[in-house]
Amino acid sequence: MSDCVFCAIIAGDAEANVVTETERGVAFLDIAPIKRGHTLVVPRQHVPGLTDVDPEDGCELFRLGQRVAAAIYASDLRAEGVK
Repeated sequence: MSDCVFCAIIAGDAEANVVTETERGVAFLDIAPIKRGHTLVVPRQHVPGLTDVDPEDGCELFRLGQRVAAAIYASDLRAEGVK
């Protein structure tokens, strides 16, 4: 989708600090985080909303989010809300 910033990031057309990625998803730092370490995890396939995410993609995104959370928790960031 041409006006989707997430699609632009995934395509490499927009700058992002990618934390990690898999075949189905990408995790990158928020451009304007409220808290240090705020990371977005999005599917590679554009979807308009959460209810539109393919269930297999959803499982992969959750695993990816857990992996990111574990890395943040193990780091010196001391990001609140990560356990």
